[in-house]
Amino acid sequence: MKNNYLFIFVTILSIITIGCEVDNSIPEQNEVDILDKHSINAVASGMVSGDGITNDGPAIQALLNDPNYHTIRLEADNTFLIDVNNFSINIPSNKTLIIDGEVLIRDRYYANNNPFYDLFYANGVDNVKILGAGIINGNGEAIKNNPAYQGSRFALVRFENSTNIELSVKTIKNNVSRPDIPPTSTFCMIRFENCENINIHDLTVSNWIYEGICVKNSKNSNLNNINMFGSDLSYSGIQVGGGSLHTVNACYVKDSGTSGIGFDTKYSTISNCRVENNRRYNGFNFGHANSDGSGTPAENCYIVNCIAKTQYQTIATDNIAYYGFNFSSTSANNSIVNCQAIGYTGSKAAGFNLSSGSAYMSNIRANDCSNGLKLYYGDVTVNNADFSDNINAFFDVLETANYSFTNVRLSDDSFRINKNLIQSTNHGTYSSLIVNNGNIRRSSNIDLRAKSNTALNSYISSQGNGFLEVISNDPTPQGMIEIIIN
Repeated sequence: MKNNYLFIFVTILSIITIGCEVDNSIPEQNEVDILDKHSINAVASGMVSGDGITNDGPAIQALLNDPNYHTIRLEADNTFLIDVNNFSINIPSNKTLIIDGEVLIRDRYYANNNPFYDLFYANGVDNVKILGAGIINGNGEAIKNNPAYQGSRFALVRFENSTNIELSVKTIKNNVSRPDIPPTSTFCMIRFENCENINIHDLTVSNWIYEGICVKNSKNSNLNNINMFGSDLSYSGIQVGGGSLHTVNACYVKDSGTSGIGFDTKYSTISNCRVENNRRYNGFNFGHANSDGSGTPAENCYIVNCIAKTQYQTIATDNIAYYGFNFSSTSANNSIVNCQAIGYTGSKAAGFNLSSGSAYMSNIRANDCSNGLKLYYGDVTVNNADFSDNINAFFDVLETANYSFTNVRLSDDSFRINKNLIQSTNHGTYSSLIVNNGNIRRSSNIDLRAKSNTALNSYISSQGNGFLEVISNDPTPQGMIEIIIN
């Protein structure tokens, strides 16, 4: 038996030894050279100056066009001046541009007043990356103050009809347009249109004019870990219009002029985002016909772990932000979970607004807002919400709306509820208000007290465990009532 085991062991060992051939040869020098030629350092090559004085645009374009190089690196501690007067850097397919230095748009007087072009542009390309630890600087203030400047609008990064695009540099900042020229649907600092598989991540965007990042009529985009800091001329921070399958995650937008994040798309997700101090319109906006979106309603979108904070602005009243989270234009089947709207003392903004369409809301909170929840037309289901710490009534219903509330905290005192009566023309001479509250029981003794003269003519029509219905004989009541559970 021992001899048999020994035979098997020796046989297996022989097979292993015979089957494995070790290649100890050293690669030839020409093989190493071929690998190195796939990438090039622009300044070290002697083809690009990087001195901040010479126009490096044509030289960088020549490197990008060279089929021998797949990766072009713009090295750190260099300034690459680009003249975009009648010129864009066009990026071909299958190229990686690594920006570790600063790319700076040149400010120069032109007698012919030629328009400025987009800095980096591509149309119909595939597999392009713009990466690095450097800066793309639109040099906006210097260009705007140029006496020859005619209000040219240009993007710093723009892709059209392209697939598999990645953008991740340290900072993109300072594009320009004159404030007296109205915005157009084509103007953004960073713009993707009719593209697929877009990945924008680990990026800071600052001082954009009009829209910051626009993703229009595209599919399968991922925006992750982006910090955006606006200026007096900034409009929306992130605007996704049309298309589907978009993800916006871990993004922070501060000081945008209009909505912080606009989402007019389908089957998409916003998560772990925060908007602060937008000056007008909404923190998060879903389904509006915005200046750069297609106007497509937001449908089947999921919004989770987001915060909209509106800060008092010392500007005209009609410019103060309206809502923390706004759903409109027949948006449908959207879910908002674990989200909070924060107003300020004297706020005129509602926390959550549904003007049309349908939405499901769970684990939401509004505080220091004019109204916790505002409804116009549409259907809404609210589970687990706290609207107790707001300035006016718990909610305001301005037109017919269908709604269901479960475990909704109405006030700091859960037995004392302030409600606005529904203003409606669809109930004939009656207007009804359904109140869902866990403290209400079929046997509860409930008093109605008018908080204004227009709410006097109301009564309880039905009552059960967890709910009651209040009816008003006034067809258009707008008064507030106090519901006291004894």
